[in-house]
Amino acid sequence: MAGVIQSTLQALHLTSTPQAPPPPTPELVAELKAEYTKYDQGHVFAFWDELSDTEKRVLFDQLNGFQPARISVWGTHPFSLAVGNGGNLYLDGLLTLL
Repeated sequence: MAGVIQSTLQALHLTSTPQAPPPPTPELVAELKAEYTKYDQGHVFAFWDELSDTEKRVLFDQLNGFQPARISVWGTHPFSLAVGNGGNLYLDGLLTLL
């Protein structure tokens, strides 16, 4: 029964359609891009201009949830395979990132 009512309301254009969230402001994008560029991660904005407004909002929200400084450390920290006492292998420096 609820489906019939909903379809009738839609047919009469009496329902509201969810609006897509607006894209972030250019100022907010520039600020976030500068933060990522500071840590050599600016490439994540390479195709920004080709995205739809909805895609821009989604990407912005995702990137805003990360810490570019931490990502940079993860990507550039010199992990090296080393042999410890007793011949056991371990990743040197792994614990410094946790």
